Amino acid sequence: MLLLDPATGELTPVADGPGVHAVSASAGTLLLTSADADGVRRLVRTADGRELVPADLSEPMPYRVVPILERVTEHGIPTALVLPRDHVPAGGCPC
Repeated sequence: MLLLDPATGELTPVADGPGVHAVSASAGTLLLTSADADGVRRLVRTADGRELVPADLSEPMPYRVVPILERVTEHGIPTALVLPRDHVPAGGCPC
């Protein structure tokens, strides 16, 4: 994920690696939220260059989500499939 400085046009990387990343900005402060199979991480970057990690008060997930990664169609589109924990391959999916 890249951040664009509208004054200079300069691109600055703010997140890398696998997962889902989101940024919220206000008054020169950024909140970067990243999520992957290991959980959610948040980082605050202030206008004066400080980086803070806010305390996570949420309960940990009771299990780890492990997606099945496949490339599908003749175009090889990357896809992730998450099945219910008690899924039986020959039994179909209740969704």
